[in-house]
Amino acid sequence: MRIHNVTFENINSLYGRHAIDFDDKNIRDSGLLLIYGAMGSGKTTIMDAVTLCLYGKTPRLEEEKPGAVLMSQGTGSCSSEVTFSSDGTTYLAFWSKATARRRPNATLQPAKVRLSVKGGKILAEKLSDYYRMIVEIAHLDYGQFVTSVMLPQGKFASFLLEKSSERAPILEEITKTNIYSDISIRVQAHFSAEQRELERMQ
Repeated sequence: MRIHNVTFENINSLYGRHAIDFDDKNIRDSGLLLIYGAMGSGKTTIMDAVTLCLYGKTPRLEEEKPGAVLMSQGTGSCSSEVTFSSDGTTYLAFWSKATARRRPNATLQPAKVRLSVKGGKILAEKLSDYYRMIVEIAHLDYGQFVTSVMLPQGKFASFLLEKSSERAPILEEITKTNIYSDISIRVQAHFSAEQRELERMQ
């Protein structure tokens, strides 16, 4: 999975519309992107925008109705849009929440979502279908995503200290080396079948 860009509006302290293009030549050529700034400047908000869009929640606020708290104070709506690719296809994911009539402090309405192939057909607009398809396409559920692709501040050490049995599947999926595990299992199954056949013939 590769995230190409994120565009978000009215999330946390970052009022208005903001966009980051991770495919920008300067970022792409450097091979490294560092997000830095003073405390409260909005570094984690960028991560919030991505995880909100893809999974409807964030590492620092995983309880109910995250959009109600993450919406910039005094506004009536917030949104995030992420372009990402997986298995050779590029997708566009959109998530938004608003209050009734977009009035500040009014009743929060259900989230609206849309997942589509970029420049192509819409794949999901119902919440349940949307989140299920994100997991299927990205090959990562929320927990795996925030401990590998979008590691929250202060969580790197905890990922390194995870049990190898829990960390290995994530690393295999990220590096696509899970194919070797599949080959190993098939070879072992074939070998066992051949052994049984030889024993039967003796």
